This record gives sequence, structure tokens and C-alpha cells, in this order.
Amino acid sequence: MLEALNSIGVNYKLLIAQLVNFILLFIILYKFLYRPVLKILNERSSKISKSLDDAKKVEARLVTVEQEIEQKLVDADNKTNAIIAEAKEQSIALDKNMHDEAKKKVDRIIDQAKLDIVSQKKMMLAEVQSEVADLVSEALKLIANDKSVAIDKKTIGDTVIQIKKAKSDG
Repeated sequence: MLEALNSIGVNYKLLIAQLVNFILLFIILYKFLYRPVLKILNERSSKISKSLDDAKKVEARLVTVEQEIEQKLVDADNKTNAIIAEAKEQSIALDKNMHDEAKKKVDRIIDQAKLDIVSQKKMMLAEVQSEVADLVSEALKLIANDKSVAIDKKTIGDTVIQIKKAKSDG
């Protein structure tokens, strides 16, 4: 058989050496290249699967957070509406209070004005009485044409008051 290999041009010593070299190269490559590469690929695969799991967890957390945010926005909107409603109620109450206070103040001013008018009326009547008494006194002096007759202003004022009372009674 060796001769048959030699006849076709194959050197068996060279063939065995190449076969040993191939087996050694295969063992070396398997031990130093294939195993580390396989290990790196396995690590990478586990990292990828872990990253995918983490991404799923993050996505689930994101959905939860979005729901929480939506709920908080709804709660904030409800609180805002409640605050606005309360502010409107307070505004209405404050407006009513201010209206009531303004009405009371106007009533006080009107009452004070009425008192002032009554007081001024009394003063004006007193002044008019005094002037009427002076005029009547002067008129009586002229009529009497007597300087010796002294007409008392007080007597005339009393007489005017009696005349007023008589008019208001009658």
C-alpha cells in the first residue's frame, strides 16, 4: 500500500507529518481559539438575554410610571377644580359681605344726614324766629311810633311759638 501511494506521487512520510501537524494544529486551535471564542460568544449571549430581560423590566416599569403620572395628573386636576370652586365660593361670600357692609355704611350715612338735616332745620328755624321777632319788633315800633314802648324780643318769640303751635294743632 505504501508502494501504491508512492506510485501516485504521495510521500507517506510527508503525509503522516502533515496529518500529525493537522491534528496538533486542530488541538491547539480548539484549546486556544475555539474554546475562548465559544466562551466569549456564550458570555455575549447571556449579556444580550440579560439586557433583553432588563429592557422588559424597564418597559414594564415605564408603563407603571406612566399610569402613576396619569393618575397624579387626574388628582392634580381634581384638586385644582376643587380649589377653583372654593375660591369662587369665597369670592361670592366676600362679595356678599362687602355688599352688606356697604349697605350698612350707606344706611349710617343716610341716618347721619337725616340727623344733620333735622339739626340744621332747627337752627334755621331758630334763626328765622329771631329774625321774624326782630322784624315784628321793628314793625311794631314803626307802627307805634312811640320810642318809649319797648317790645321785648323774648315776648315776641314766645308769641311766634304759640302761633306755630296753634297752626299745627288746628
